[in-house]
Parts: sequence; C-alpha cells; structure tokens
Amino acid sequence: SSQSQASSAAGAGGAGTIGGGGSTQTQQQSQSSSLGPTQSSSVFMTLEVLRVIYTTLESPTLLPNVKYFSKSVSTLLSSYPLNVRLTRACANLIRALLMKYPADASNRQKITSISELVELYTVVLKTVHEALTFFGDNINKTAILPRLQSAFLLLTATQQCTTNPYAFVDRCISQIVKLLHRLVHEVVTPTSSQSPQDNTAFSQLTDMLISGLDIVKSRLNVVSNEARKNVFCPDLLFIIERSKEAKLLRAVIRILRDWIDVPKAEEHFAPTNREKVAFFSRLWMAVPRWSDQPEVVRDILDCIYQVISYSLRPFLNIHQQMFIGR
Repeated sequence: SSQSQASSAAGAGGAGTIGGGGSTQTQQQSQSSSLGPTQSSSVFMTLEVLRVIYTTLESPTLLPNVKYFSKSVSTLLSSYPLNVRLTRACANLIRALLMKYPADASNRQKITSISELVELYTVVLKTVHEALTFFGDNINKTAILPRLQSAFLLLTATQQCTTNPYAFVDRCISQIVKLLHRLVHEVVTPTSSQSPQDNTAFSQLTDMLISGLDIVKSRLNVVSNEARKNVFCPDLLFIIERSKEAKLLRAVIRILRDWIDVPKAEEHFAPTNREKVAFFSRLWMAVPRWSDQPEVVRDILDCIYQVISYSLRPFLNIHQQMFIGR
C-alpha cells in the first residue's frame, strides 16, 4: 500500500541519512553538539517526515518499518547529547511512537516487550539516566546544561503518552530526586558574581527545577518514604525559606496546594500533619520578605488558608454532623 511504501521509504532513507553507520559513530561521539548544515537539514527533515507518518497513518506495516530507523535515532541520541534542537526533534518522533506503541509499566523488567523498539526505548532511558547523574557538584554546570535540557525534553515527551505515561519517569525517579536536591542549592544559593551567560543558565536551571518538582509531586506514590522525608520536603522548605526568585516560590506554592488538594483515594500521599505545620510556619515567616510583591504575598496567604482549612476539615465535619444530629 502507499502507506507502507511511504513509511518504508522514510525509514530506509532515515537509516541512510541519520545513521551514518557504525564506522562513523566514534567520530560522532567527539562532535558532541554540531552537525554539518547539509547533514543537519537532512536529519531534521527525515525526523519530521517520520513523526508525521507515525502520527497520522494507521497501518500494520508501520511497526516492522521501525527497524529501518530505530538504530539511527538511537545513535543520534547517544552521539549528540548536547544538541538540544536535535534532541527535541527526536523527542517528537519518540512521542509519536509511544502513542502507538506505549512502553511497559515500571514494574516490568524491560522497558517494552516490542522487539522492534527495545533498543530505541532503552537508549532513551539511558540518555536520561546519564544526564541526570552527570550533573555533579564539581562540573561546569553551564557547559553540560544542554545535556540536562535534552533529558527533560525526552522525559516530557514520554509523559505525553496516554498509556503508562510514567513508564520512563518511574524508572529514574530516584535520580530525579537526587538531581533536584542539587538543583535546589544551585538555584537558591547562586554565586554572588554571575555573568550574563550564567544568568541565562540560572533561568534555565530554575525552569528545569520547577518541572522536576512537578514530576516528583505527581509520583510521590513511587518515591521512597526516606526520599520524601529527607529530601523532597526539606527541599521545598529550603526554597520557601531562602529563595529570592518569585517564579520559583510561586511554583512551589502551587505544588504545595496541588499536593494538599489530592483526591480522597490518594490522601495517604498527602502531606502529614507534621509536614503541614512545617510548611505553614515557613510560609508565614516568608510573608515579610515578599511584602513588596503583593501577588506573591497573596499566593502565600491563600496557601496558608488552604493548609489550615484542610487540617481543620475533620473537626469541622464532626461539628457539622453533631449540629445536624440535634
């Protein structure tokens, strides 16, 4: 059929264009972020054609044709971890594949049981793992920032799948928690003298920190109690106490409100009373620090009200029942 011919042609062309073969892979590893203009144009066009095919077409031949380009896409992710634009194009294709062929839940040993996609999905997970763990204390953060951005692009793409959206996130949740702990101190207590380049990196790190906190908040059911008690909650408190960045503080307040306002079926993942008291006291003490920013103060007071109202809800329910009983 015309659909199978299109996907086969794109796959075969993609393998030739974006793969480059095993003989050039070592050379590509040293070219961490750059592609030649002609090669770059061909690669992006091929990735976009494949994305459109796997987003719009329905055909039983689509899956078998993955073999023509999966190794090449895997090579791109492994060879150019600092090329954010290239990773974004790969992530768009991976999202299209995941919508059709979801990854397996995190309680499975393999990322997928579909043989045609095992290598590609495994490389995606490995790329994310390596980027999260590579962000160490003694590394030039600005230099490796693109690699971290690439990891978050891939994580975001994998979460947009309707089936098992946290298959990749859950498999590296402990690395995400550790990364966030380092990012919190990197963002909240930056060096005093920063260049314009450092300021740009700081803004990007702040955005990734907010995204990461959102991820962990949504997956507290798989985060260990130790990580929640000793890392996640203290990090939120540290941000409330020390942050001078309004965008970050307001994001943390939103995360707290979402975390408190969980469905009844998930109340066991909500903050404990001890945690609520800690958040309440830190928020209250933060008000004078933000007195010149009314929007931030309003967010703080709204969150404090929510903490109090949710804490008093059981007593109010009892009082209401007693009143009705009369």
